[in-house]
Amino acid sequence: MRLALAATLLALAQPALAQQPDTALARQVYAEVNAQLPRMQRAAFNAKRPDVEYRSEVKAWADASGVRKVEVVDRDDSGDVLTEYYYANGALVFAYHAVKGFEGKKQVTRIEQRQYFRDGRMFHWLGGTERAPQDPKSRDFADESKERAAAGAFYLQAARKALAK
Repeated sequence: MRLALAATLLALAQPALAQQPDTALARQVYAEVNAQLPRMQRAAFNAKRPDVEYRSEVKAWADASGVRKVEVVDRDDSGDVLTEYYYANGALVFAYHAVKGFEGKKQVTRIEQRQYFRDGRMFHWLGGTERAPQDPKSRDFADESKERAAAGAFYLQAARKALAK
């Protein structure tokens, strides 16, 4: 009886498990990179993407395998927009995007995006501070994937140049 119940529960769980995106690589890279930051080569520089009118403050970290993290901060009067890009073997695997504002003098996060990439494309997107999954079939998902991947590629190249100096 117990075995039959366990088999039934496992069978019911399979569709839910199959629908879960595989974000393990991104989580591994995120943890590994952030643990190693003090020992990595670091560069700080400003960069201007061709499709924007402002310059971003950028920090990049690399190890023997290449650029592993790029942190981009765009500042304005209402707060900062922070985007962190994480790379494995020269490929974007994760992006964290946060829009920050102020409560008095304290800066607080207003909006967060967690975006997971594989083979140059976003496959999973958790949006808002509630980390709600975004519809991968939506136009917004496709547009955001394209935009974030392009930005990640731009900052990867800028970081490589800055770290080579």
